[in-house]
Amino acid sequence: MKTFRDVFGFEIRITEEQMKHILSRKEMKNQESKIAETLWEPDFVFQSNHDIEVNLYYRKYAVTPVTEKYLVVATKYLRTILLF
Repeated sequence: MKTFRDVFGFEIRITEEQMKHILSRKEMKNQESKIAETLWEPDFVFQSNHDIEVNLYYRKYAVTPVTEKYLVVATKYLRTILLF
């Protein structure tokens, strides 16, 4: 499991399976560090219009394996319920 920290201080976790899937795309080859950078220093962050627990982190990169692009990292906050 990979763990990152976002601009708001939240811990973001990505499983090895999810990371493998993300990095299998040609535009994401060798771009794992850009995921961390986008979460930590996004150009802007939007809340999803479809799910209030989903944030979309955007950061523009002039150079990527394919062309100039925005990297978008979508996260979903999971709520933990503690029962006593």
